Amino acid sequence: MSIIAIMNQNNDMETVQMIEWIRQAQQGDADAYGKLIGIYQDCFYRVARSRLHNDEDAADAIQEMLLTGWEKCSTLKEPKYFKTWMIRILINKCNNILRKNRPLESLDHIPEPCAENMEDNIMFQAMIQELSEKNRIVMALYYGDSYTIREISQILEISEDAVKNRLSRGRKEVLKFL
Repeated sequence: MSIIAIMNQNNDMETVQMIEWIRQAQQGDADAYGKLIGIYQDCFYRVARSRLHNDEDAADAIQEMLLTGWEKCSTLKEPKYFKTWMIRILINKCNNILRKNRPLESLDHIPEPCAENMEDNIMFQAMIQELSEKNRIVMALYYGDSYTIREISQILEISEDAVKNRLSRGRKEVLKFL
């Protein structure tokens, strides 16, 4: 068996396990819900941080998302969309906090990217900090968390063409820094 086949088999087993945890969480299993949250916590933090620009508000949004996700978990129709569903809840919670905290805070802080080496992290942070709000969240989801255009479209509730346009504009903004 090739290494790629083994990796695919491992990914399939992980997916089966995660779907099982989602189903258990939908039946009220708090431990299963906790395992799922543990898997995605870094992604949730990056999304909240990129939207809200400070740790306190990000923590509040995540806490509210966790409660809403737990309360509404049984309404999720497709377990494979759990992560996307939770991020949509999180973005809604972030938007609520932004509405409460107007005027918007300055961009003193930037999101933590997924880049593997420290130099890439620093460069990624500097570039993301300078992007417009709309382009920043799309770029963070696409390059930081490796979401597809379709997934970003679903998360942000915008068309795929809008995602492509924001990615294109974000790339153009980034090119100005290079």
